[in-house]
Amino acid sequence: MKKLLLLCSAVFIFGMGARAQTAPTPTVVIDTLHYYFNKYYFKTGQTTYSLYPYYKSAASTVTNVTHCGSRFENIDTLIITGLEAFAAKHASTANLTIPVTLYLCKIDGAGKPDMPPIDSVQTSVGGSSVNKPQIIGGNFKSKKTGKDTLRYVFGDFAVLFRNMSTVSGDTVHLLRTAGATTNNMAALPSQRCSDDNYGFVRYLGQFDFTKNFTKSYGFGIGTDYEFMVAPRVKYQIVADHIVPQVILDANAGNTDTLCTRTTFTFTNKSSYQYTNRFYNLNEFYRKWNLYSAFVAQPVVGGGFSADSAITWNFEYMENALPARDPRVFLAYKEHGMNWGSIVNYTDIRGCFDANQFRARLKPMSAFGRGAQLGYNIPFTICMKYCNDDMDGISTLSNNLPNVKLYPNPMVNGSTTVSGLSGKNTIMVYDLLGQLVSKQTAEQSAAVLNLEKQPAGTYLVRIVNSENQTRSFRLINP
Repeated sequence: MKKLLLLCSAVFIFGMGARAQTAPTPTVVIDTLHYYFNKYYFKTGQTTYSLYPYYKSAASTVTNVTHCGSRFENIDTLIITGLEAFAAKHASTANLTIPVTLYLCKIDGAGKPDMPPIDSVQTSVGGSSVNKPQIIGGNFKSKKTGKDTLRYVFGDFAVLFRNMSTVSGDTVHLLRTAGATTNNMAALPSQRCSDDNYGFVRYLGQFDFTKNFTKSYGFGIGTDYEFMVAPRVKYQIVADHIVPQVILDANAGNTDTLCTRTTFTFTNKSSYQYTNRFYNLNEFYRKWNLYSAFVAQPVVGGGFSADSAITWNFEYMENALPARDPRVFLAYKEHGMNWGSIVNYTDIRGCFDANQFRARLKPMSAFGRGAQLGYNIPFTICMKYCNDDMDGISTLSNNLPNVKLYPNPMVNGSTTVSGLSGKNTIMVYDLLGQLVSKQTAEQSAAVLNLEKQPAGTYLVRIVNSENQTRSFRLINP
């Protein structure tokens, strides 16, 4: 099992976005790009390898299907160090090992593998235990030096598998998905239907899609097999977004003309791996859970995540009446659409410095066992009313920046507002917008007591004699 999880390395470098901060140390993440493996697990819940479906790859001299494999999405330059597959010997095979070749190919204009390949890996299926799948594969080797080498691939590509044996009976079981097309949905559980059309076979020297492939035994109308082959990859990943310039100008004190109810467009500019289902299990989950219920039950120490890959969290949405979910998710985007924007606004004046751009990546390790990586980029939005209506912005020096609320959550129904100056009115609202407490404070601190109020979330709004305001979300546990 350890071999399954520790096969490919991906280097993740996180950018800092619009704020000037020191970039964190790059984190090395161990990851196997096992998209098709997890796809079958997600759709069936099956965790026993020997029970996974397989394709019987016969010796090269006795079959018309010489190659089979799967397509991988990519819109950047990937560093591919080698190839691998999940396979086992057939029980009747007498030889100790069966030679196998794995191929890395570009995709042609018809969406099929383009030969000759970019490179290949020679390996074998061996071991004393037949019908028990194992990871096979290796790294690319330089033809001159024999040392490990790299291949740089831009755009979609395919990984192919071929049984190289010339001995009849030397059959290899290559694991595959049990994907079915919508042609056969009436007879099969919906979660088995994929319709990706990303599986290939090479029949009599010609590549065909496995979807509804009828030229050879083992396929047929209603099937859409995809094979458990994978590249070994390295890539750099950066989390970043574009904050509207008008907000940056306002925070720097260069303008005071931005108003509440003004819409802001925030743009994701993170590496595309964040928003592609082949590299991020968060996006994988979002893709396939749109079409069928979550079948797989999380294994110990793993399981799929429902977290969005790219999210903006707006503090002021928590302070609205009634309070709203502060999270705004980047919509799911299909292949080739790694960018995206969201639009937001507030009608609440105040200075909100707890806003965050959040990027989440969960590696493609088997059964979703990889530890999720998260990165947050904070940003500030300071709003005020102008023209005596619901319009405006203020600089960071206004809106009671010294006022604090602690502890939060409350302890025994009590918390303290500190950093007050002059005369202040402190109002507490429940999530229905009803005023549950109001008091006037002329000291630097005031105690709030909600011991008699139900447990829940409240909005605390502080207004001073100059009509400056500060709002907090307060939790009464």
